[in-house]
Amino acid sequence: MHRVRLPSLAENVNEATLAHWLVEPGDAVDPGTPLAELITEKAEFTLQAQPPVRGRVQARLASPGSVLPVGYILCLVGPEADEEAQAAAEQENRRLLARKAQDLAGSLAAEDASPQAPHIPAVGAGVRATPAARRLARELGLDLADVAAVGAAQPLREQDVRTFAEEQGHDLRDRGGPR
Repeated sequence: MHRVRLPSLAENVNEATLAHWLVEPGDAVDPGTPLAELITEKAEFTLQAQPPVRGRVQARLASPGSVLPVGYILCLVGPEADEEAQAAAEQENRRLLARKAQDLAGSLAAEDASPQAPHIPAVGAGVRATPAARRLARELGLDLADVAAVGAAQPLREQDVRTFAEEQGHDLRDRGGPR
């Protein structure tokens, strides 16, 4: 909100009379827009809006015929109605985005609470094993840490993985290699 004040119009002039308004409340104002006619002891002046004053006249705070001191607030100029509408629309968009983010967070939390997808084990992270043992464990979906946990010597060999898999009920008849 801009406060339009009575400026010092001439040297040794401390007051002016507001002759009449050239704008009404709601009128658009840009720098250079004539606002009011002022009269001093020495001359008549047209008061124009100065930068950064821009927007719409929100209120006139002096009546025609009033004698006013330098610095007196003559009127208030606020944002354009378009700016107000844009600000309101921007706030509404922010509210909608916040609601969408909350909804998304809620749906993600619900997915987290639902049964998990089957665990695909990391094949032997930190377990020493031969490449053949790692390949077979990966093909069977076994974790080499589980194979090592039953007491197999490390590095694990392919045969160690086969033995463990058979004990777990995996059918290895179609797979080649030592039995």
